[in-house]
Amino acid sequence: MKNKTLIFCMTFILSSSTALQAGGNPDDILFFFVEKVNHYDQSATGELTLKDYGFATAIFGTGKGKIESATVVAPENKGTFLPEDHGRMYVFVKDYDSIAAVNEDFPDGEYQVSIKSEHNNIIDQKLVLAGKCEASDYPPAPKVELAQDGVKVDLNKIDPNKDLTLSWTPFSTGKADPRKILDDIIIILTDDCKGEVAGSSGLPFTDRYLTYKDDSYTIKAGSLNPGVPYSFRVEHIRNTDTARNDNVPGLAVYVVITTVYINTSGEAVDTHCTG
Repeated sequence: MKNKTLIFCMTFILSSSTALQAGGNPDDILFFFVEKVNHYDQSATGELTLKDYGFATAIFGTGKGKIESATVVAPENKGTFLPEDHGRMYVFVKDYDSIAAVNEDFPDGEYQVSIKSEHNNIIDQKLVLAGKCEASDYPPAPKVELAQDGVKVDLNKIDPNKDLTLSWTPFSTGKADPRKILDDIIIILTDDCKGEVAGSSGLPFTDRYLTYKDDSYTIKAGSLNPGVPYSFRVEHIRNTDTARNDNVPGLAVYVVITTVYINTSGEAVDTHCTG
């Protein structure tokens, strides 16, 4: 996922999911994470193709107080890096062509995160990406199916006037968090023709989100415009470590994303896509 896309999609989710979950932080920071991620595209016939790998870290603000600074120290003397200030978020993202390249720059092990904000002060919080630097560290890539009226649909003939249900193969490595901070989760993102996020299933520690136990998500009729392309990203997110520091949740995660591309039926009225 490119830097601009990550920033836009998370800003969208933050703005649309304003209520904090019970037990969440009431001050400046909603949560923070370090992650390794890989991306797959799914064809119209269901084949999965690996696109790329990546490393990212992000700090999500609540909007109540300004995040002033953030640093992350990587293991094995790989150095310190500074997430960039994007207002309600601090973000660092880097994409790679191979798992070996990711692991060279960002090996598995203990990352130390420090964040200073108006009301929070997190110093050297340890988050462990506990893996073997192998493909098996990531959740299995989900295969996605779309249905309307209970029937599998042609990806190029999605009726925007009907509910659309996305279902996926089980999150087989998903589990409950023994620390009871956050179970493994699933996020669904809808991207429009320009790659901008047009909808989501929600963000953890907010009013709504999916967990590893969920196997489907319905996009309500009228949410999509007619006659234009969209894509759906189904993200399975496996925790390897969770923590709370100054009442702020922190996560170390492996993520796999499957993207499915569709077209809606009908005459295009969305000038955002056709203009």
